[in-house]
Amino acid sequence: MFAGALPNGELYEAQLQVTNSGGTLVNSNGVIRFTDCNSLTLVIALGTDYVMDYAKNYRGNNPHPIVVAQAQAGVKKSFATLQTAHTNDFSSLFNRVSIRLGTPPAGCEKLPTNRRLAMYGANHGDDSGIEELAFQYGRYVIIAGSRGSLPLNLQGIWNDSNNPPWASDYHFDLNLQECYWSQEVANLSECTLPFVNYLQSQIPSWRYFTTNTSPDVNNGKYGGGFGGTNGWTTRTSGNLNGGMGWEWIEAGNAWLCMTVWEHYEFTGDTNYLRDVAYPMLKETCQFWQQHLQPLKVATSNGVPAGVLIVTNGWAAEHGPREDGVTGDQVLIWDVFNNYQKACRILNTDAVYAATVSNLQVNLLGPRVGPHGGIREWLYTDDATVKNADGDLMYLICVYPGRQVTPELTPTLAAAARVSVLKLGLGYEWGPPWHMGVYARLYDGQNAHDQLKGYLSHLIKPNFIGVCANSPQWDSTCAITAAMAEMLLQSQAGFINLLPALPEAWPTGAVTGLRARGGYTVGLNWTQANASATITPDSTGTCTVQAANPVTVTLDGIPVTVTAGAFGRVQWLAQTGKTYTLHWVLSPPSAIPQAR
Repeated sequence: MFAGALPNGELYEAQLQVTNSGGTLVNSNGVIRFTDCNSLTLVIALGTDYVMDYAKNYRGNNPHPIVVAQAQAGVKKSFATLQTAHTNDFSSLFNRVSIRLGTPPAGCEKLPTNRRLAMYGANHGDDSGIEELAFQYGRYVIIAGSRGSLPLNLQGIWNDSNNPPWASDYHFDLNLQECYWSQEVANLSECTLPFVNYLQSQIPSWRYFTTNTSPDVNNGKYGGGFGGTNGWTTRTSGNLNGGMGWEWIEAGNAWLCMTVWEHYEFTGDTNYLRDVAYPMLKETCQFWQQHLQPLKVATSNGVPAGVLIVTNGWAAEHGPREDGVTGDQVLIWDVFNNYQKACRILNTDAVYAATVSNLQVNLLGPRVGPHGGIREWLYTDDATVKNADGDLMYLICVYPGRQVTPELTPTLAAAARVSVLKLGLGYEWGPPWHMGVYARLYDGQNAHDQLKGYLSHLIKPNFIGVCANSPQWDSTCAITAAMAEMLLQSQAGFINLLPALPEAWPTGAVTGLRARGGYTVGLNWTQANASATITPDSTGTCTVQAANPVTVTLDGIPVTVTAGAFGRVQWLAQTGKTYTLHWVLSPPSAIPQAR
C-alpha cells in the first residue's frame, strides 16, 4: 500500500492485494515474490478524501477504511466472479446500442487494431468497421469514466501523471462540453449525471468569484469578477475544488447549461427539470439580464444601435476580445430559449419568462459577413484572423445548438456552410464539431471526410485523440455524437431520419439510439430502401421527417398519419409501442440539395 497527501491537503491511499493459484507467494520489505505459480490475481483499491460538496470544502473522511474494505472484498471473490460481475455491469449499458455501417474489406476484422487503423488511413477510409469501432469506443470510454464519479475531463481517470498537460483540468470553453455530447443520443443518459453533479458542487464557489470584483480574490492576472447580485460564470479552466484559473469565458455559464438542458430533453424527467435544470437556467438568465448591454452606436456594417450584446467577449482562445462576439451571442440565445421552454413545461414563472423573451428578441443574432460566412466578430473582419485551431464557437448556433436550421433560416444555414468549408481538421477536438455542423446542414459527404481525417491523422492506435502530443478524451467521446448526428437528429422538434447519410455507408443498421422527447430509434437501410423503428417513452404526438414520404405501421397495421411541412408526418404514439416506418431512400449525394 501507499498513502499520502497532495500539496492542497487531499488525502489519498492505494492498496494492492495479490492472490496466487499454485506455487508460493511472499510479501517481504515491500516486495512481492512469487515462485512456480499457475496464476496471480491482482486486486487494486484506490481512494481519496475528496467529496463533491462545497459546504464541506470538498473534503470528507480518511479513505483508509473504504480502501481496506474494497480490497478485502475483492480478494474474497474469484477472478471469474469478478470478471462476470464487471461484464454484466458494463453490458447492461453498452449493449443498448448496436451499429453496422456497410461491410468491411475481407479479412480486416481479423487484424490487430493498430494495423487495421494504419490500413484505414492508407486506403482513404475504406473500412467501415474502424468507424463502427470509433463509435462504440466513445461509448465505452463514457461508461468507464462517467458513472458515480467526477465527470470526464481532458485526461479523465486515465491520467498517468502528477504534472499532466493543462493540469488535466476542466476546460469550459469546449473540452468538458464535448465530452458530454454523446451521452444522451447514445443511450447512456445516466452518464450525464456526473457532469450535472459537478456543476452543482462548483457553482457556489464560481458564484463567489463571479460576483466579487476584487482582482485579488479573482487572481489579479485575469482581473476581477463581473459584479452584480445574481449568477455565476466560469473561466476557461477550472479544477474540482471550486477554483478557476486562466481567463474568463463570459458565456461559459450558458455553454454549460446547454448540457444540463439536453438531459431533460432526452429523458422528459420533470422532477429533474424542476429541481436541478430550471434553477440553473433561471440564474443564468438573471445573470445575463444584468450584464447584457445595448449597443450604443450603430456599426458601419449595419448593426443598429440598441441591440443587446455581451461586452468584451471573445471566441475562446481565438481572435480578439470585443463586444458582440457571435459565439457569446448565440449561447445567450440558447439559454434564453431553453429557459422559456422550461417555464412552459413546468407552468411557472410566466412573468419572468416574458422578460426573458423580450431580452431574446432584442439580442444581436448571427449575421452573414462580407465573405459569405457567418460573421464571427461584430467589428473585426474575420478574414484578418487566422483560424488555425478550427474554432467553431460562432457556429454553436448550428451544432450543438439549434438557432440556425436549413428549413427555418436557410440564408444563415448557407452562410454556416461557407464558414465550415474554410476549416481544415484543426486539433483533435475539431472534427467531431465540424462533423456535427455538416450533419445539421445535411451534408453527409463532408461530415464523413472529417471522420476519415480524424481517424487517419488525429488519434493514436488505441483510439485516444491527441492534442499537442497529449492524450485527450473529448474527441474520443464526441465522435460518437457526431456519427449519430449523421443518422438521427431531433433538435428541431421532430425526428429526422438518416439526414446526412454519406455514400461510404450504402447499407447499414443501428439500434437503440435516443431522440429528444423520449424516443428509442432503430434504423436499417440499403441503397434503395430504409426502415426505422420508433418506441416512445410516453404517449404523445410523434413527428418524423425523412428524405421521402414514409408509411407507418403498428404490428403490421397501417397507422393514420397527418402530413406537415418539409415532408414531415405525425401521429399519436402510445407509450411502449414500437412503430415501424418504411420509405424509399434517396441517393446520399442528392440529400443536401433535396433539403
